[in-house]
Amino acid sequence: MKQRKFLANNKAAASATADTPEEKQSRLSPWTRALLLFIGSVCIFACTVVMCFALVNRSAETDPLPVQEPKELKYEVNLQPPASENIPPELEAPESVYGSNRLNILLIGLDTATNRTDTLVLFSVDIATREAAMLSIPRDTYISGNFDEPRLNQVYKESESGERGIRAVKEMVKDMIGYWPDYYFVLDDAAMSGIVDLCGKIEFDVPEQPSYCDLSAGLQTLSASKAMKLLTFRNDYTEISAEPARIQRSFLQTLLSELLQDEEMIEYNARAIAGFADTDLSSDDLAYLGHLLQDTDIKSIYSRALPGEVIETDGKSYFEVNAEEAIIILNEAFNPLDEDLTVFDVNFRQLTGDSGEGSYSSFGFGNGQNNTGAGNTTDSSVDTSDNTDTTDTTEAPTEAPTEPDTPSESDLPAPTDSETTP
Repeated sequence: MKQRKFLANNKAAASATADTPEEKQSRLSPWTRALLLFIGSVCIFACTVVMCFALVNRSAETDPLPVQEPKELKYEVNLQPPASENIPPELEAPESVYGSNRLNILLIGLDTATNRTDTLVLFSVDIATREAAMLSIPRDTYISGNFDEPRLNQVYKESESGERGIRAVKEMVKDMIGYWPDYYFVLDDAAMSGIVDLCGKIEFDVPEQPSYCDLSAGLQTLSASKAMKLLTFRNDYTEISAEPARIQRSFLQTLLSELLQDEEMIEYNARAIAGFADTDLSSDDLAYLGHLLQDTDIKSIYSRALPGEVIETDGKSYFEVNAEEAIIILNEAFNPLDEDLTVFDVNFRQLTGDSGEGSYSSFGFGNGQNNTGAGNTTDSSVDTSDNTDTTDTTEAPTEAPTEPDTPSESDLPAPTDSETTP
């Protein structure tokens, strides 16, 4: 009875809640509701995006962010020095063989009477820092090659002089120090005469009377002929010491200082010198270097000679370069390469050892890859300042003593060129 009553109540409730046909027609389908929900979401998202853009634009108008310009890349190779008032903008720096800021110019003091290079000085200048340096290469440096006498000052003479002789000297220097000099400049009678005329006068304080030339000591005004005596040697001079190199560098510093004394004359002097001197530097190159060094105290630049000692072989004395000490000097102020030189890069002939073994072709031709040395060119009796030359010792050089008047000096102390300027 109770069960029947419960079922009757349920039927009555169900009939009371059942939808009428009109209500069923007015209700939205599930797909319609989903579509409306999607459209609403899209509208909300679009409004949010619009509001974000509006806020960003307003922020940019009121407080703009700083814009950083891209920085221009700069390379160190052939970097020009900072703009300077004393370097005209139309002048360009001379180019280095190695694309370096450091230029090496080989100064050659040539004795035209003997066709020997009595003075060899490597003049180095950094066009970025304006730092300059001088390095003497002794004329009696012991070298390799098929020369009548294995002495550096024989190279120019036995290479038929002239352009071929200059090429031979540069090849020898390159093989010795491990890199090519960028340029050369020959100081002979003609060049010295022209330079003295440009300077008007050259005053130089000659130290105690030099043993290698007949000039007297003391402050004096030098003519061209007297000036050349400082760069060449007496025929009877046979000593091997540091004195000539020190005096020669000191004189070259004085000469250069005189040429740079008047800034207004630098370009005029450059054009004149390029006309009468044997050099591969152009007048513009000389003018640029002149302006670059015009404010430099030339007399206080770094100044050295290749270190070494006197050796004797076959009854003759030579100067043997100390390779390890020479490398330190070269890397300090002369090396244009990206990496430091090592003992494997230089080639200074030694009386003992095998650094110079091999065959040698004629100098003045080809690419200069043969084993050779470059140094001052003068007769074998001439003295040289300290220089280092390392080459083989096992190969006995062919030596025809063509100059029997050159005495042997095995008891001479090893020269040391202690002259340095900070």
